[in-house]
Formats: sequence, C-alpha cells, structure tokens
Amino acid sequence: MAEQPQYKTVGLRGFLTLNLATFSEMTGLIIAQMLVTEHRPFAGVCVLVISQLSERLAVFLVAEESYVGRPYPPTMSGLVIVSALVESAAWILWLLLWDRLPFPRLVSIGIATLAMFVMQLYSHSGTMAVVLNKPPLSRYASDGLTIIFSLIEALAAGAWLWVARMERPVLAAVALFVGITIEHIIQSLALEKALPPNFVKS
Repeated sequence: MAEQPQYKTVGLRGFLTLNLATFSEMTGLIIAQMLVTEHRPFAGVCVLVISQLSERLAVFLVAEESYVGRPYPPTMSGLVIVSALVESAAWILWLLLWDRLPFPRLVSIGIATLAMFVMQLYSHSGTMAVVLNKPPLSRYASDGLTIIFSLIEALAAGAWLWVARMERPVLAAVALFVGITIEHIIQSLALEKALPPNFVKS
C-alpha cells in the first residue's frame, strides 16, 4: 500500500491565525463603512481591500503550512490577491443593493443578504480551491461547512449594518465581531476537512 503523504493539519496555530484576521477584517469593514458614510468612497474602498487582503493572507498561510516544504502552486499568491479583490467587490455590491434597491426596505435587505451569501459562497469556494490546489473554483460551493460559514458572514454583515444604521456602533461592532469569529472558526474546520492539498510535483 502506498504511503500516505504527510501534511500538517490546521491545528491551534492555524485557528489562531484565522481568528487574528477577524480583528483586521472587522476593523476594516467598520472604518470603510464610516468613510463611505462621510462621502469618502475611494478611501473606504482602499481600507476594505486592505482588510480583505489580510484575511486572505491568513488563509494562505494556514494552507501553505500544510504543504510541509513541498512545492505549492506558483500562482497561488496572485490568485489569493485576486480573490481578495473579488470579495471586496462583493461587499461593495452588497452595500449598493442594501441602499439602492427600489423595493420595500425589508425586501431590499433580504435580496441584498441573499446576494451576499451567494457571492461569499463562491468567493470562499474559489479561495479554498486555489490555496489547496483543488480545482474547479466552484468545488466547495456545495460543501456543507462552506455553505454555513458563508451564510453566517452574510447574516453577520446584515446584523452589523442594520444596528450601525440605528446609531448603536458598539452593539454593531459586537455583532460583526461575533459573526466573523464564528465564520472563521467554521472556516478553519472546513479547511481541516479539505486537507491535504493536492501537492505539486517537484
């Protein structure tokens, strides 16, 4: 019987790395939303992109560690950057849908939240497929854990913005922090489940 390839699991270090990204992403989203509210959209977009890059870097580091010195896809870092830009675009489109859909308020919010879930699901699926070298990009869109943590992110985003617009910033920040923390915990479980990566031959 062929020897099974050795690889590192997500483990405590990976779990902490993903959750360290929680603070960065949360802070970036809050600052970006404040800048947009102050009619400084370009600055808001820049902050948003930086926060998403930090989250993708965490996923990259966790997945890269599992390769244990083996070569990994040379295009991985570039594609991780692209995925951060894609998720930034998802947040921007979500906010536009939330504010500008010509429907009753709750209907617009429901449509925006559903759209956010779908966008996050395929964004997360693509990121996992890239960093684990397991195409196609839609591979994990049907994975139960990926569906769950993508839905949690969409719901947390909605709860955060709803409360923030009620001018309760502390409660809004708590809602966002709890939601993203749970998302990242389940994301670490999803990465654990998806390991090992498809190793590139040296």
